[in-house]
Amino acid sequence: MRTLLVTVAAVLALCAGGVGTAQAKVNFDFENADIRAVIQAVAEFTGRNFLVDPRVEGKVTVVAPTALTEKEAYKVFQSVLEVNGYVTVQGEGVTKIVPQEEGKHRAIGVDKGAEGDQMVTQVVRLDHVSAQRMVPILRPLVPPYGHLVAYPDTASLILTDRASNIDRLVQIIERLDQKTETGELEVIPLSNASAKELADMFGRLYSGKGGDQGKGRVAVLADPRTNSLIVRAKKAIRDEIANLAKDLDAPTGTGGNTHVIYLQNADAEEMVKVLESTISEKKKGGQQQGGAGAVAGVTIKADPQTNALVVRASKSDYRTIQQVVEKLDVRRLQVYVEGLIAEVSADQAREFGIQWQAADNLDGGTGVIGGTSFTVGDSIQATTQNPLGIGAGLSVGYVNGTLTLPGGTEIINMAGLLRALQSRTSTNVLSTPNLLTMDNEQAEIVVGQNVPFVTGSYSSTDSGTAVQNPFQTIERKDVGLTLRITPQITEGSAIKMKIYQEVSSVAQKGEAQDIVTRKRSLETTVVAENDRMIVLGGLIQTDNQKNVQEVPLLGRIPILGNLFRYERRSKRKTNLMIFLRPRIIRGPGDMAKPTRRKYGYIEKLQKTEGLDQKKTPPPLKQWERITPKKDLPSGSENGDGSAE
Repeated sequence: MRTLLVTVAAVLALCAGGVGTAQAKVNFDFENADIRAVIQAVAEFTGRNFLVDPRVEGKVTVVAPTALTEKEAYKVFQSVLEVNGYVTVQGEGVTKIVPQEEGKHRAIGVDKGAEGDQMVTQVVRLDHVSAQRMVPILRPLVPPYGHLVAYPDTASLILTDRASNIDRLVQIIERLDQKTETGELEVIPLSNASAKELADMFGRLYSGKGGDQGKGRVAVLADPRTNSLIVRAKKAIRDEIANLAKDLDAPTGTGGNTHVIYLQNADAEEMVKVLESTISEKKKGGQQQGGAGAVAGVTIKADPQTNALVVRASKSDYRTIQQVVEKLDVRRLQVYVEGLIAEVSADQAREFGIQWQAADNLDGGTGVIGGTSFTVGDSIQATTQNPLGIGAGLSVGYVNGTLTLPGGTEIINMAGLLRALQSRTSTNVLSTPNLLTMDNEQAEIVVGQNVPFVTGSYSSTDSGTAVQNPFQTIERKDVGLTLRITPQITEGSAIKMKIYQEVSSVAQKGEAQDIVTRKRSLETTVVAENDRMIVLGGLIQTDNQKNVQEVPLLGRIPILGNLFRYERRSKRKTNLMIFLRPRIIRGPGDMAKPTRRKYGYIEKLQKTEGLDQKKTPPPLKQWERITPKKDLPSGSENGDGSAE
């Protein structure tokens, strides 16, 4: 405090003795002085009015062994405020001292000539560089209490900071705001040469130019759609590239405009249809815009024998066609589908009945006859005509001689007939159809019989007695297993499949007039993951039937009613399940595993079933010799020769 008072007294004395003297100096030396006392001393020797923010406080130490002029002392005072986090803001008749965070929001001056640590705002106009691009470069150099923003409309930067830092930023901006050496853009269209090939060549040719040569940075890009070069360089380099491109963009001396494209995977005739439809659409588009377009003279023919395309077109059109063909002429993926169809059915039927009849000798055509007769099984009347022609099952009858009907007809007098029958029929059908097809191609497998069905008949008679020209119309249909699939490989490993599956068989004729068939069919569209089993559908069906014929009242008597009743019961139960597992075949190795497994099954079947080895495919060992090892799947083998 002592030092502060001495310093203040010296300041006042110098100021008093130096009135009218331009070279008056002050001793601005403080040690651990209160900042408000320093502000008081500065106000005394400068004659300024200060408005101090209540938040301004702290201790100040200034070491200045030599005397300073008033201007120099005020700059030191502003530096003292900066070190302590405060700033001066010039107001009307008063100088405000506030925290530096609020300085940019105060009415500070817009001045280019400010010096020292005074807070000012300055507008810097740019001539060559974009203001937005300059902001991220200068942002780290501006303190948190400063401000930096770009104004694109006038290509200007607005800076708010202490004058000393703004001077530094302006010097950086002046060095960066220079005219670029890369030059402007220019588009060079080509008629015959490939833009991609020339861009690669020019890129290698001019990769080392620039810098020391003074030619600047060179960039050459190709636009395949318009077959043009995009060049960014100085004008001299652009002219040099344009002249060189003009010399290289010349038609070749051999071959003319006719080209041959050999296809590796696609079909040439199908490819022609796709390309012609594309070209015709492009022609229509060009005519709508007022011109025939560049494809007016394009012709494409297919050579099926060599599976090649013969294209007659200009160089630019040929390159476009060639790019399309390269993308379409790819090896298509395949889908291998394994199916499993399991059908188990069981039929049971039971018959039991008793029939009676009684008659006396009809002397003179007069007498009493009667009995019971049912149509469920064989009637007792039909049995009397031929007792030995009784149907299946157990039949027991009682014959009491013969009986003479009126008119002299003699028949067997069968007093009673008992019949009992039980039948069982079971079917177990297990089918495992397999299909291999290309992506988006329909495949179908049919395993069964071609069964004839009578659809009509015709005959004529001669004089009402003899039949003339009899004939029948027949329609043949496949009865058996039918599997039809159209797969489509979607993004990732999913497979979309349109499926039609049918299982049919010939059933017992029974009471029908013609052939009876059983049919199970399914038609659907599903999405399955690669190499994952899915269930398409199932049917669990039970059919119970009961047919009873009885004599009224008598058939309802407990126990004894069975003597006047005929009963037939049938039960049919069917279980049907359909499974599929699709697998994407991307190459020969993917197909080796299922092929080897199926081939091993055939070899095992040869051994276990005793089949003739000469009539079946060669053994698995021989198949392995003719199959490249790289196509065989890795992994352990089962006992049947198949791989896991």
